[in-house]
Amino acid sequence: AHSRRASYPVPALPAEESYLYFAFGANTLPSTMTRVRSVTPLAQPFVAKAYQWELRFEVPGAPFVEPGFATIVERRDDDDDDDDDDVPNYVSGVVWTLSKDDWERVQATETGYVVTPIDVVTDLGREKKQVLTLVWPRQRCRARLQPSKRYLSIIREGAQQFNMDLEWRTYLAEKVRAYDPSANEARSLGAALYAVTAATLAPLTIPLVVMSGGRNGDVGDAVTNITWDIWHDNVAQPLLKTSGGMDDDG
Repeated sequence: AHSRRASYPVPALPAEESYLYFAFGANTLPSTMTRVRSVTPLAQPFVAKAYQWELRFEVPGAPFVEPGFATIVERRDDDDDDDDDDVPNYVSGVVWTLSKDDWERVQATETGYVVTPIDVVTDLGREKKQVLTLVWPRQRCRARLQPSKRYLSIIREGAQQFNMDLEWRTYLAEKVRAYDPSANEARSLGAALYAVTAATLAPLTIPLVVMSGGRNGDVGDAVTNITWDIWHDNVAQPLLKTSGGMDDDG
């Protein structure tokens, strides 16, 4: 049912300055790029693999609601992970050809991520290309978070629309576990408490931006410290006896 790859109208001639952007999360879904990000690709997007990289959901989001967002982590020889046998030795994604303005627009919507050049291999033709991607700084990752059902469904749909390899689609469908805030009453209560807490703390982000001079990393670290290290780890999780970021058996 998903044998046809997505196809889009593109300009007749590419812009003089263009950027190859490797997307691996929600930006693999065409509607996210064209409707949400409001970008117009300069060429047909194509599927590629980044070997020796791993997809992880370690970008801290909202406890009990949207716990983890996607990043990729370079595999190292000293990585000790019991689940490596279940994880492909690559990340499959979509390469978008973007104008300078559209590339800057994408970066602006992905606050806190760092532009990182990596090598990928195209699925069609097995051609090696150097591209740009957006990676969350390792020191700011929070390990073992899970994506929400909503977020994971977007990534799965992107993989389906581009007819990525069966191995990758199976991995996303069967091995990546989504966090379900409605799984039990404690989680539902945690989501409600977070909504109240977030609304209360929202005004604090303005002085944080001012004090940081607008540096996204500083603001993000401060918000993460408040929402996860303080509120989740020391208040919500002990009170509710359940995690707001991963399955309790995880």
